[in-house]
Amino acid sequence: MATLARWARSFGLTRAICILLLLALVPLRIANPPPLEEIRLRTFDLYQTLRPREPGLRPVVIVDIDEASLKEIGQWPWPRTIVADRITRLAELGAVAIGFDVIFAEPDRMSRSIAAQSFRNLDDNIRDKLRNLPSNDEVLAQAIRRARDKLNQEFKREADQNGGKYMPLNVGIGLNTGPCVVGNMGSDFRFNYSVLGDTVNVASRLEARTKDYRVPIVIGAQTAS
Repeated sequence: MATLARWARSFGLTRAICILLLLALVPLRIANPPPLEEIRLRTFDLYQTLRPREPGLRPVVIVDIDEASLKEIGQWPWPRTIVADRITRLAELGAVAIGFDVIFAEPDRMSRSIAAQSFRNLDDNIRDKLRNLPSNDEVLAQAIRRARDKLNQEFKREADQNGGKYMPLNVGIGLNTGPCVVGNMGSDFRFNYSVLGDTVNVASRLEARTKDYRVPIVIGAQTAS
């Protein structure tokens, strides 16, 4: 007992308190409950307000659909041709990768082929011409393809300059049909527009199989039938 007392005196009360606090706070940090995460994020925002980071290299740029854009172009959703123009412009500006936080769940209603069915007082000749024009979805797909080709050209140029191996970027698509949950979902701490369900999971697995089969698209049985 005397040995333990001497060890406690030599160790010091301050060190003991620090170790106890460490043992209590480490599990709390690992658990990371939502209130603690909210406090940490708000503290970071406060630091950024008091002393923001100096602007430097910006590898990520967010192109937002803001009020000014809606006022200039019109209400959302925009025709896919406008989205295609934005992709082409971003590729011209040197964007290495372009990601969308938007789900294009349905065909574009502004496509000429769909418009040919909904517009009135059109003669058959005009309707046939509109139906033969590429749909807005096809225009968007072509813009994405051109942006990928431009990026692959840049990859090849860098590989040739550095003597490395050229590995082109390919895009795989998995198509599946079935019921799923679509909409805004989440909690007070994280809320976003998303899709959930077995149909979505199967589509994701089909997309992964495009790498194994070396094809751009894999279609599920429900979609094929």
